[in-house]
Amino acid sequence: MPTFTVQFPDGAKYDVDAPEGTTDVQAYEYAVSHLTSLPDPITRQSTFGEEVKRGVARTLEAKRLAVEQLLGDDPNQPLLESMARGQETAEGLGIPPSLARIQDIAQTEGYGAAAAELPSDIARYGGQQVGILGTLGTGARLASWLMPGGAALKGLAGVAGGVGALTPDYTAASMERLAQEQMARGEEVDVDVGEAYKYAAMQAALEAGGTALFLGKNLLRAITGLGRSSGANSARQIAQLRKAAEISKTGATARGLARGSLEIPVEIGQQILERDYAGLDLL
Repeated sequence: MPTFTVQFPDGAKYDVDAPEGTTDVQAYEYAVSHLTSLPDPITRQSTFGEEVKRGVARTLEAKRLAVEQLLGDDPNQPLLESMARGQETAEGLGIPPSLARIQDIAQTEGYGAAAAELPSDIARYGGQQVGILGTLGTGARLASWLMPGGAALKGLAGVAGGVGALTPDYTAASMERLAQEQMARGEEVDVDVGEAYKYAAMQAALEAGGTALFLGKNLLRAITGLGRSSGANSARQIAQLRKAAEISKTGATARGLARGSLEIPVEIGQQILERDYAGLDLL
């Protein structure tokens, strides 16, 4: 099958594979009819609402992938299908926050410019955590409820349940990263699901710890239901809301940014684990 190099009026060049007998004109018409209909690449930064949507979609997709791989014989095909669905979900959403973006700004524009971008990125990253928090809270509450015994046992079960519920999310992300690297090298996608779960469990433990620091013990207890009875939780939440109403907006924002900055070392640790599973340089 011959390959035609088609050049558009703006100077962009594309390689088009076409059957034998295709003329230059036909190859150009094909390229125009297909490539010009593609949507423009997204260049804007995402909004908080878009990151909420992205985060919820990711955690639901991770659970679906875990079930499909468990029930199927080939773990690679469900992964490829999951990646395709993820791309469809991301269409139209802005560029998500990332540590790589902040590092690039620091290198090209200076640390001051990078610091100025941190509040926005932390807020949007918080939107992504809606799915994570829902998963963490559900897993912790369910495990604690199922565990017989006193508060200590229920607390341990809650921690294990939260980490266990988060593990499929990081398993999916690690396998996707490995698959992307394999495809970039022209290799067939072949992931080790068991190994991915080992790395993901460590990532989930980091996330649970980072979330505890990010939220603070009172809000964390309200989400997970650990540490107090439901009646005590309700009373404490009401008191927390009343106290928050008396705090200035500036002060609350400053405290939120201070807690949010704790997520940065957590993300670094998670990226190191993800890159190690994918066989990449750690940093």
